[in-house]
Amino acid sequence: MKYHIRIIQILLLVFLSGILFNCDDGPCGKRGDSRLTIQNNSLRRIYFYFYWNYPDTTLGEFSPLTSSSFSQSGVGPNSSNVWKWPRKSCWEESFSIKPHEYIYIFDADTLETYSWQEIQDGYKILARYELTLQSLIDSSWVVNYPR
Repeated sequence: MKYHIRIIQILLLVFLSGILFNCDDGPCGKRGDSRLTIQNNSLRRIYFYFYWNYPDTTLGEFSPLTSSSFSQSGVGPNSSNVWKWPRKSCWEESFSIKPHEYIYIFDADTLETYSWQEIQDGYKILARYELTLQSLIDSSWVVNYPR
């Protein structure tokens, strides 16, 4: 009898551990969605930033420099950065709410040299791409700069 109780305890512990510490959540689990890659094919260091203000193409109120995700949005020359969606959801979920998104590409030197107001006023961006879920799927989740 003691033997059976011990086996049940072990099985219960294994089962609960699997639920509590499951790391294989697929692309959209508890750890966010990390399918998107920004490929920088230029000789300059860039930063990218997402604005969900479609169809308005003006730059947002806040500088990418003040964003909590800014530290992970830099891409060196001729390199790439796998960007992790910071929310505990999928791109699919986000695009179901807003089907279009803009990604802005900035020169790192521009962000470090000019004030955000000057960047907004002069629209000092390298590129702006409109993204949809289908465009990301078609590009295998890679955004190339320059295109």
